[in-house]
Amino acid sequence: MSTNPASLAVTSAGSLSDVGRKPRDSRTFRRYGAAVLLVVSALTVAVNRVVAPGLLEDDGIAILREAAASPERTSAAVWLGVVSAMTLLPAFLVAARMAMRRRPVLATWALVVNGAAYLGAGLAFHAMGPLIQVAAEQPEGQYGVLANYLNEFSDNAVSTLSAALFIVGHLIGGVLMGLALRGTIPTPAWVAIAVAMPAHFVVYVLLQNLVLDALAWGLMALGFVVCAVILIRMPNDEWEPAPLRAR
Repeated sequence: MSTNPASLAVTSAGSLSDVGRKPRDSRTFRRYGAAVLLVVSALTVAVNRVVAPGLLEDDGIAILREAAASPERTSAAVWLGVVSAMTLLPAFLVAARMAMRRRPVLATWALVVNGAAYLGAGLAFHAMGPLIQVAAEQPEGQYGVLANYLNEFSDNAVSTLSAALFIVGHLIGGVLMGLALRGTIPTPAWVAIAVAMPAHFVVYVLLQNLVLDALAWGLMALGFVVCAVILIRMPNDEWEPAPLRAR
């Protein structure tokens, strides 16, 4: 079997030209994208607390009537929920990565607990918003049947597990993430993250005040904004190693 000298020369020339070639450095783009995730994630939840109808209602028919009376708010709440569902876990991943250099063990636990919470919410918890929106668009005479359907959906084993993972996980995970960020971000910022979810529990469950609940989530958003500012100012080499040259 013979080898074509011309093709061998072309191949050798191409191989030599690739030696030492530096790949395109996209670290700045990734840093800015991570900063956007930090800002958007908790902020969408904070806005949703004052937008979503029926959050304090226990009766399914009352929830549907309130959703039907404010279709724009209902639609906005659904889409805010979609954005928060897509950004919260990546935002916690970014925050944990920032905390890894100083407190790797605590940052890992914070990421695991928050991961269980927000992935668990995706099992069924986030589905309630679209279900309520669709049910509220039906004739009011069907609300009784639809409310029973929503109640049965909430009592389903998967829905119960989803809600439990989210409720317990995001309360503990928020505290752990704040503590993990000590030394990485200023004290007021990590304290804001650490107390945000306990404050959310108190004002939502005990006081049932949605404005204060939005402010509680706003503490998380404020802490994440500080993380985003620090991340934007961070040199690329501190964020991640430079790409290797082509070999």
